[in-house]
Amino acid sequence: MYRSELREYQTFRTKKEMDERVRGFVQRWKYELSEGNYEVLRFIWRHSVKFPGVSYAKVETIMKGTKKSRSTVVRSIRRFVELGLLTRVETVRANGKRGVNLLVIQPYRNHVEKDDTLPDTVKDTVWTRGEPLRQQASRVLRTVETERIHKETNPNKENIVREANAFNLTYLPSHIPRSFAKVAQPYLTLCEIEEAWKRVVTAYAEVRLYGDLYDYEDSIIEVLKPCLYVWMIGKVKSGFMPYFYGAVREEFRRLVRHQVHNDRDNPYYDWLHE
Repeated sequence: MYRSELREYQTFRTKKEMDERVRGFVQRWKYELSEGNYEVLRFIWRHSVKFPGVSYAKVETIMKGTKKSRSTVVRSIRRFVELGLLTRVETVRANGKRGVNLLVIQPYRNHVEKDDTLPDTVKDTVWTRGEPLRQQASRVLRTVETERIHKETNPNKENIVREANAFNLTYLPSHIPRSFAKVAQPYLTLCEIEEAWKRVVTAYAEVRLYGDLYDYEDSIIEVLKPCLYVWMIGKVKSGFMPYFYGAVREEFRRLVRHQVHNDRDNPYYDWLHE
């Protein structure tokens, strides 16, 4: 693509203007972005300097530069588009074939934050950068226990929670994957969906997996489905949350064993079946 064509998509006059826009976005959403989101954003940001606001980095290039999985990169870009920070632009070459896909950082004047009407996410329910995983797990468990005690001492709260189901999934904190929430929505209230995801976070903190939590989204959903089924037919006596937590933790442990088994640098690597 020619330089003159790229300049047509430029959204900022200077790099300083672009930096202020991105820093403002990070400040606004800092408690709702995962570490993987930050890494992807930093890469796109660094590669939008020549024509401020315009990046022509491919998904594969971002994956290589951030060492993140394809699903993490694609999900992060989709998240930034939803929040109004990025716009994806498909270009066409002179011969009519598909050209480079651009990622264009949008300035404030074109930016409408879709979630501005949503309540702010409680800081204690999301990942905090730099905080040890075990401390995060302890913090989440304290929050869950506080909610349980409050529910027991407020018998009318159950009705309030059921009425809250009138809200749609956009009212959930953005760190909860929409695919997870959609599977759970027919059976759980929004508050219960949020609590179920807290159990996932706690299980992840206890089991030392190699990858980012969101890289295991498909595995988590495959655990969620049968848990919902056996709970709905009345075969779970301990309550859904403890049952689901145990199932997720066991799945994470299985994934750890699989990762160790296939890690060439690990002394337990399966050399016989290489």
